Amino acid sequence: MPEETKELKIENQIQQELEIDEKDISSELGRQPSKFYYWATTWALASRKARKIRLKRREVEAKLSKEYRLLMKEDDPKFRVTEKILDDYLAEHSEYKAACEEEIQAEYMADMLGVAKEAFKVRSQALVELSRSMVEEKFYGNELKSFETELKARDAQTRKRRKETKE
Repeated sequence: MPEETKELKIENQIQQELEIDEKDISSELGRQPSKFYYWATTWALASRKARKIRLKRREVEAKLSKEYRLLMKEDDPKFRVTEKILDDYLAEHSEYKAACEEEIQAEYMADMLGVAKEAFKVRSQALVELSRSMVEEKFYGNELKSFETELKARDAQTRKRRKETKE
C-alpha cells in the first residue's frame, strides 16, 4: 500500500475514533480507556520503530562515509575528504536517500500517533465534562422545571386575587 494511502487511512481512523456520540456518553466513557491505551501503545511502537530506523540511517551514513574515504585515499593518498564533500556524496547516494526517506516516514507516523495520543487525552476530558454537564442539566433541569411550574402557579394565583379585588 502506498505510504500516502496508509497515512490517510490512519488519519481517517484517528478522526473517526475521536468522534463522540453525545447520545451515548456512558458507553463512550466506558470505551475511552481502551481507545486511549490502543493509540498510546501504537504511538510507543511507532516511536521505537522510528528510533530503530534513525539508527539504521546513521549506520548507512557511517558505512558509506567510510567506504568513500577509503576509496578516495586509494585514488589519492593526499586527498582530504571534507565534510562538505562527504555530505554531497551522501546526498546523491541511493542507499542513503532510501534510508533518509524511511526515517522521514517513520518519524511522520510517530508524530501523527503522538498527536492522536494527546487528542485522546483531550477526548477523555471532554467526555468527563459532557457527562458532568448532562448530570447537572438533568438534576438542575428538573429542579428548574419544577421552579418554573411553581412560579406559574403563584403567578396565576396572584392574577386571580387581583382580579377578585378589582371586582
